[in-house]
Amino acid sequence: MRISTALVAAIGMSCLAIEAARAQDQVSRIDVEDPITKFTELATFSTERGGILEEVPAEGDWIAADELVIRLKSDAARAALKVAEQRAMNEGEILVAEKASESAWLEYRAAVEANRLSPDPNDPAYPETHIARLKLAAESADAQVVQAKEQRRDFELQRDQAKTELESYEVKSRFGGFVTRLLRHQGEGVQQGEPIVEVVNTSVIRVEGHVKVADAYLLRTGMKVHVAAEVPQEEGDPKIIEADGVLGYIDIRVKTFEDVKVWAEIRNESGLLKEGMEGSMYVLLKDAEPSTTKE
Repeated sequence: MRISTALVAAIGMSCLAIEAARAQDQVSRIDVEDPITKFTELATFSTERGGILEEVPAEGDWIAADELVIRLKSDAARAALKVAEQRAMNEGEILVAEKASESAWLEYRAAVEANRLSPDPNDPAYPETHIARLKLAAESADAQVVQAKEQRRDFELQRDQAKTELESYEVKSRFGGFVTRLLRHQGEGVQQGEPIVEVVNTSVIRVEGHVKVADAYLLRTGMKVHVAAEVPQEEGDPKIIEADGVLGYIDIRVKTFEDVKVWAEIRNESGLLKEGMEGSMYVLLKDAEPSTTKE
């Protein structure tokens, strides 16, 4: 009787799961191998157009979320926006067209009323062709009102376009962080898409490492983790920084050396944890919520 490779693999994985379940009653934590710190929320900012740098931060500056990071010289764009805003606010042509329409209809109605009051219906004050011309003139005046309003809407669209154009001269950060690299400086010319400023959010740091395959079956995202990192000192023993967090990821793949990648995110408000620091990390099993498996 021949047993398929898939069946053998399935049996092997089931055995690992059973072994892990038994081990859970014997251990309270899983140590993570070779943990290392890494910042994950970082961005290198550039502009969507070329120009001259008018404003950039300095290295080490803190940039809040939605705060300006880069501004290009935009004098011409600002002037264009002011002109567009003035045109969009101008109601003069609409008012003139509306008054012209009122006047045309008034003249038409007066002529019609004069003909109605004429003593001799066969001898009206105004011929029918004149009445028709007055009506056409009034309708044309109405069309001028519509045209003036359409033109104003066009001016409003031009204003919005000019505003969007001006906004393209500025870049804002989508998250808070420190400026870690300044690649170009105020007054320099830059091209579209050219890297200018790098910002890193240091308030949260990721700690990555690996666990054995059997241990991975005991882990669930959301479990509490404890991290300890060493900070070298000029004299004496290194300073130990300890922090708690939660397990955020368990890899679905098994690596070459039969281990599984995991990581947790740790609050780093003090900024003491730096990228590339080594230390220790373990996952607390007793604090995990029981998981429910649906078949």
